Amino acid sequence: MAKTNFQVGDIVTLKSGSPRMTISQIMTREQYFGGGSGELEFNKIKVNWFVGTEVKSGEFIEPQLEKYDNSNEPGFSKNN
Repeated sequence: MAKTNFQVGDIVTLKSGSPRMTISQIMTREQYFGGGSGELEFNKIKVNWFVGTEVKSGEFIEPQLEKYDNSNEPGFSKNN
């Protein structure tokens, strides 16, 4: 499997700014092309987020995303 810095369930944002999004699927080069060569240069990451009560979804390439740091939020504990 292609290397990735993310896991399904990780909370991420776009590096350029966005709502918090949850990773629902990671699509690697091998999944697209059966391990052969192809045109997928980066892993594609499917994410979901809410706008009000409506679920939205999108697909981004891995370099566009960064893990969301919630360590400064009230109630967060690194021991959980």
